[in-house]
Amino acid sequence: ENALASAPAASRSLHESALRDLMRIGPQYSAVFKALMASAPHMKARLEAAVKGNQESVNTKAQAPRVINKNTPSIQLKINFL
Repeated sequence: ENALASAPAASRSLHESALRDLMRIGPQYSAVFKALMASAPHMKARLEAAVKGNQESVNTKAQAPRVINKNTPSIQLKINFL
């Protein structure tokens, strides 16, 4: 189930902002963060799913421009051989 895909833009923006903050704060306070995630397995699973979804989204966005570049020729010919 990917509820984020069907969520309103404001909800997606809030989700992305909260995830970005968690990913910034987590390493700063790693011991406390790990203890908190260990005490709340349901939240740990949700956070792991959010991080995985975010990474997939970033990878998809990063790969999209590469496809466009492969379709354009790297060397432009001056003579039309046809």
